[in-house]
Amino acid sequence: MACLLPLQAGGLWAGMGSGKTRVALEMARERGVRRLLVLCPKAVIGQWERQAARWWPRLRVLALGKGTFSFRQEAIAMFGDGLVIVNYDIAPKLALQKWLNGSPAAAMLVMDEIQKLKKPGGKRSRAVAALTARWRLGLSGTPLAHSPLDAYAVYRALDASVFGTSYTKFKQNYTMPCNWGKHDGMEVGRGGSLQPYRFTNLDDLNRRMMSIAYQVATRDVLDLPPETDVVREVTLEPDVARLYRKLERDLTAEIR
Repeated sequence: MACLLPLQAGGLWAGMGSGKTRVALEMARERGVRRLLVLCPKAVIGQWERQAARWWPRLRVLALGKGTFSFRQEAIAMFGDGLVIVNYDIAPKLALQKWLNGSPAAAMLVMDEIQKLKKPGGKRSRAVAALTARWRLGLSGTPLAHSPLDAYAVYRALDASVFGTSYTKFKQNYTMPCNWGKHDGMEVGRGGSLQPYRFTNLDDLNRRMMSIAYQVATRDVLDLPPETDVVREVTLEPDVARLYRKLERDLTAEIR
């Protein structure tokens, strides 16, 4: 799968357990990457460490999930070539560009769960988009987590040429005003927007997205056995049974 994304910037939209982490590591190794920066949620830093040890055992790894800011900054400055794993929350504060510049011709940036960058004006999103590296790769099972408008900031982090650098123009291209009750904007359920809108030109949006992305369904790469239902019956202790009945009463809504 390492050759599926030959571009210098691209996204791999694949389901959970479909091998996104391994693909990213294989792509980096195939390209002779010397400095690989992975930005991800803090909860998956350990997963990257384990996958790197399994699929690229000779790769030096620096995982910065813990420690003070000063410690992490110093650790990066002294690290040299290898894989640096940083969670999104601390990333804007670290001198990551300086580290990437240590090997500018062979540096790669991987943004795992890239939908975390979906806010166009967010400090995290803007800081990551400003980083430069020869190769850029986004990984996600849900690149558009809440709305088609999420595509703007996600693709700004990948390749700003896909949708441009103006969120206002982007929104004008893919939404249009409409009457109340006929809008499908992401503010639905929160009282609506002052100028309700509905989405348009979504075929063009999808075409642009897939111009530098590859989509994989979990069912296409996992060979799972047939689903099996198992029923287990247990007898609750008296105190637990009373608590269960109380919860059942409290959480039952009567509809007339």
